[in-house]
Amino acid sequence: MLWFAGLAAMGVVIGALIVGYALVVMEPNLPSLNALIDYRPKVPLRVFTADHKLIGEFGEERRSLVRFQDLPDQMKKAVLAIEDYPFTITAASISSASCARALPI
Repeated sequence: MLWFAGLAAMGVVIGALIVGYALVVMEPNLPSLNALIDYRPKVPLRVFTADHKLIGEFGEERRSLVRFQDLPDQMKKAVLAIEDYPFTITAASISSASCARALPI
């Protein structure tokens, strides 16, 4: 029984080392916390007439911010269903294929 505890402890240590290595490798590629907090999406330049009618938009991306409260419930449920789909078709909660894709090459 003592050998099992040692094996489990070694598994925990190896797992912690793998997670630590992954964080060290990924850290330079992660955005700063300030960049995530101060998110400013690219919005097109909008040209209006004197009476506030939109006459043109210029830009590559057309984004607009929407508050979470303003999203329809159907949209919220659809996003959750898409995100949960891989977990409903497998018994395990961790996808080994997704974990393999996430490993640095």
